[in-house]
Amino acid sequence: MDFTGLALEDVVKELGKSTAGIAALGLAVLLLGLAAVPKAATPGLRAADLLARRRSVMIVAGGLALSVGVIIIALS
Repeated sequence: MDFTGLALEDVVKELGKSTAGIAALGLAVLLLGLAAVPKAATPGLRAADLLARRRSVMIVAGGLALSVGVIIIALS
């Protein structure tokens, strides 16, 4: 995939062809966003405890999803 000299519409069309890559990037944003939520911003004690215990798992999974999304888009 070569983006040099392409108009913005063409870049969007090229990225739109890779739905799996876009889905992986969306999952990465979701997981990394959840991992970044501070404990004080969670609605309940149980949710805060769950986020605190699983934060590192969400960071690793989000980073992995980001890597996979970038690789899928680069190879398509």
